Amino acid sequence: MANGDYCYNNLISDGKKITAVIDWGESRYGDFVLDLAWLDFWKSEVNYGDILKVGYKNKDKDFKNYEKRFRCYKIFIGITSIVIAAKHDDQKDYILVKNDIDLFI
Repeated sequence: MANGDYCYNNLISDGKKITAVIDWGESRYGDFVLDLAWLDFWKSEVNYGDILKVGYKNKDKDFKNYEKRFRCYKIFIGITSIVIAAKHDDQKDYILVKNDIDLFI
């Protein structure tokens, strides 16, 4: 199951660990790597993809082609975000996201 909108404003914490994930409106059956890419896409100063991969290593998760899946989801998130920015005529976000996509295409 993937949350589809896995970001900081949808997480509840006790200060040490995540205790709940809220806002499941975009959830779907699918690859957990989508949620990791979502976190990483919006906070590029921290490499969440590598950090979370280590954290999930012993959790019986599928890491076959992890890097390709991770990159693919980041492109998907970027393209979806560009469409939303264009639809809302938000040139600032459009340019910001486009520049991020250019980094990993």
